[in-house]
Amino acid sequence: MTILPRRFTRREMLRMLGIAGTGAVLPRTLVANYGPPPPTQLSDLSALTATNPILISEDDPDQLRLYELILNRANLKTMGTVSGVRTLEICQNAPVSLLVSDIMKPEIDGFEILQRLRANHATRRIPILFVSCILYDEQRAQFARDLGADGYMVKPIWPSDLLTAVQTLLMQRGCWSA
Repeated sequence: MTILPRRFTRREMLRMLGIAGTGAVLPRTLVANYGPPPPTQLSDLSALTATNPILISEDDPDQLRLYELILNRANLKTMGTVSGVRTLEICQNAPVSLLVSDIMKPEIDGFEILQRLRANHATRRIPILFVSCILYDEQRAQFARDLGADGYMVKPIWPSDLLTAVQTLLMQRGCWSA
């Protein structure tokens, strides 16, 4: 059997994410020509961030809120910021279990954030997942890996893909034991 993808409306996407009627707004980039994500079997991930939250650094407030909603619905503790400078301050002053960051930002871009975090003894072990609207390009992904990024995803992303990436990175860094 073949399932053909179709375009979803914003209302349908809100319903699929379980946030219809909450006043949530979806960024335009999320509504794409794809069907619903494949079902995943993710366990309750709340133990992953019980002590240290996931920091989401995204200059688009709608995208930031969307990532927070996705991760919070999986019982993950999050905090968010739209500022690259604030991202560095939070990472240096409060323990975070993972940084999910956009690459293209005003002030300080994601690559600069990555370099500064890796250069600091106190922050060098924070797993970093880049989520970018820049089309995947092997050179850019290799550059991110060379700088020490742990993951790279291209927008738009499905909630299940984000959750899987987050779970994988936290498990790799020993933040959670299966």
